[in-house]
Amino acid sequence: KKTNNIIPEEGNWQIFFTGFSRSGWTSSALVYENQIMEELPSDSNWDASGIRLVDLAQLDQDLQKWTA
Repeated sequence: KKTNNIIPEEGNWQIFFTGFSRSGWTSSALVYENQIMEELPSDSNWDASGIRLVDLAQLDQDLQKWTA
């Protein structure tokens, strides 16, 4: 719902939703993530290409892997 508030009015945009949590995600949030992936939202000048919810532990793992 808030996406339209931050997308510029001009142009066509591809967006990727990313959520960060320091201590993990609730099961409700993970269900919502799956629902978004099944039917990606869009509006007149933007289309979502995906969503990813990341917690601090996963971010630490990814950074270690990417810098190794």
